Amino acid sequence: MSELLVQFSTSTAFASKIIRRLTCSRWSHAGFIIGDSELGVSGPDKKLGDPGGVRLRKLPCWDYLYPPIIARVQCSDHVRDRTLDWAKGEIGKPFDDKALYYFLRDRAGLPFAGREWRDPHKWFCSEFVARALEFGGLFGYPLIQPKDYISPNTLLCFLNPFLPADNIQEFNP
Repeated sequence: MSELLVQFSTSTAFASKIIRRLTCSRWSHAGFIIGDSELGVSGPDKKLGDPGGVRLRKLPCWDYLYPPIIARVQCSDHVRDRTLDWAKGEIGKPFDDKALYYFLRDRAGLPFAGREWRDPHKWFCSEFVARALEFGGLFGYPLIQPKDYISPNTLLCFLNPFLPADNIQEFNP
């Protein structure tokens, strides 16, 4: 049995506040923890010289990050390896800056707009993690998503059955 470590975090950044507000979530970011780095996707941060997109970033990635909570996803070695291999293969892909627009559409009560959250050309953080886990075989089936995005909060709900009980308690406020 193996584990995949998925960091759920938030920060003082303006975009983080917007994401949390639009998704009714404590979290604005998710990414895989690999050793002393995070494999994830974010928007550009000129202050830190981070061009954004899918990257392997040394921890702590951002000095304005609040302490994250780590989901310890229980899985087989095969699922862990397939998931991380796929995720590493996405390094260099850009951040999907239109994802925030779809969060806003949803909050405004507008209908499903037909966006494909699995678009392989660009990623939003929680969609990147969900797709990697789906591709790696964690769920054993394609995810059903009735909206046109996957927020960090939605991702955490998808992961709940794969977390040990003590880890689930860490996420309860």
